[in-house]
Amino acid sequence: MLLCEVWVFIIGNIIAGTARNLPQLVAGRLLAGVGGAELTHERQRSSYLNLINAVFIVADSLGPIIGGVLAKSGNWRWIFLLNAPVGTIITAVLIYAVHIKHYPNGVPERSQATVKKLDLLGMTLLICWLTLLIVALNLGAGCAFAAFVIAENYATHPVIPMGLFVTWHSRNVPIITVARTLLFFHLFATTFYLPIFLQVTGKSSVLAAALVIPFLLTAALSSIAMGHVATKFGLVRPPFLFGLAILPVGMGLMSTIDERTSLGKVVGYMLICGLGFGAGTQTSMIIPQVGLSEDLLPTVTAFISATPNLGGVLGVGIIGTVINSEFRSSVSNLLGSEDVPQHINDAVTAAMDPITGPEVITAYIGAFRLGFRILAGIAAFQFVLCLALGKVVLSGGKPEILDVSPTEDKVALERPGTVTQTEKDVGIEEVTRET
Repeated sequence: MLLCEVWVFIIGNIIAGTARNLPQLVAGRLLAGVGGAELTHERQRSSYLNLINAVFIVADSLGPIIGGVLAKSGNWRWIFLLNAPVGTIITAVLIYAVHIKHYPNGVPERSQATVKKLDLLGMTLLICWLTLLIVALNLGAGCAFAAFVIAENYATHPVIPMGLFVTWHSRNVPIITVARTLLFFHLFATTFYLPIFLQVTGKSSVLAAALVIPFLLTAALSSIAMGHVATKFGLVRPPFLFGLAILPVGMGLMSTIDERTSLGKVVGYMLICGLGFGAGTQTSMIIPQVGLSEDLLPTVTAFISATPNLGGVLGVGIIGTVINSEFRSSVSNLLGSEDVPQHINDAVTAAMDPITGPEVITAYIGAFRLGFRILAGIAAFQFVLCLALGKVVLSGGKPEILDVSPTEDKVALERPGTVTQTEKDVGIEEVTRET
């Protein structure tokens, strides 16, 4: 399955890299997206999430820089085609280094029974709903969502159990679903539109991409630090709320920059945004898992793991619509004409025009500021929403969610002398030896 995903992703990128028209480019990216989908995880561990964050930071830092260099040199196709040789190396690593248990007598009956119980109708309707939502077909999205809810109520093993979204006791799941989606809404909107803003105001594409690195680096360090706090002290909700309180401040500061703002200030504001974003990335995976039964844990983990993709698409799409609409309206007013020239649609190129350049820069700065004021407002809403989270208790026994005020958020840690699940797994001899 993993090898198939890798090569579907590679083939999709080859199709995009060799595209002769826009439909072929879109088709290639669509296929690559199918291949790039994540496999469902088991319960996440802190160290595992830190590794994923580290890989993400490296990739998201180097990717725009390399992409900017390739695009500037006219070799944009290699942004996609590079995945072919890299994918070959990954394939070799997977074949020779990754060891997965094999069943000589075939797949166990339990696994076969699980496959038969898969909620295929629910999965299909969920994909339809998200697809229609992303392309802004509101009527179709509404109908697909209604059909999905109905199907989940009748499914034996629903892909998203509706009961988690209708009871106050399980409120952490829907709250974190919204909050984690909005976290990545901010991430992708920021990392997408800040480089464009910097290029419009005269920075090179490589420098504009590099200036995103402070945000991502701080986010990674913040995520690791908050994960350590959660693991060592059992504090989960306070670090999460701490990050959510900082994020609107950072987004508000970003909404004040213009072409005269120094790079030092831009980097400083990005550091604040990264601190706020990173504090919530890892803890937002832990909070909805706590208190769930074993049969719901993989389902909820997979569902929450999918929210970054949705948040990213919505963030770029919605904030992009706001910025572009405001930009065109401002350019029209500044030029004194309702008919905006076609070349103005590319703000980066239009900013270099000796005639319309100053108006374009002024208009884009205003549009960018509006977009980030909206992000600051969304971040504030996100913080207020998460004040309703139930208390998260991590103990040596079965985790539970308690309904208490945020000020009483103290977590019970494993007491000395208790037998943990790990000790049960390794056997009584190991426990005796350790004692």
